[in-house]
Amino acid sequence: MTMVIFISQAAGPLHCTTIAHRQSTLSFHPSARDMPQSASVEAPVPRVAIQFCIECKWNLRAAYYAQELLQTFSTSLGEVSLRPATGGVFTVTLETLNEGSSALESHLLWDRKRDGGFPETKELKVTGPLYSVPLTIAIANCDRNNA
Repeated sequence: MTMVIFISQAAGPLHCTTIAHRQSTLSFHPSARDMPQSASVEAPVPRVAIQFCIECKWNLRAAYYAQELLQTFSTSLGEVSLRPATGGVFTVTLETLNEGSSALESHLLWDRKRDGGFPETKELKVTGPLYSVPLTIAIANCDRNNA
């Protein structure tokens, strides 16, 4: 017998549901990126997504950047997510609401291949010539729009 555990924090406290299966394989709930757009839950903005290569073992590096961003910006960030990938990918993306509309804008803050390596944590937090939208300015704009 295998156990499948679904963990959800969609509205309020963490909820766990355990389902017993009499199968030899373990079934997983599809991830948010595999779900159709209409089924996805609206996440708060601004949100940062760190996509990293699991084959390259960049898990801890991605978690470190997430921790640094959360420590610095605290509740000003709506979400920081870690997105496992393959193929040497390491990107940091910021999603904000477009001023005057409810459309999401996606800004690539860092790409390991484009920018030649990994960022210093301060490079993700402050204004720099490589960014189209610095994180500090984007968060300030979202805070003003949500007030």
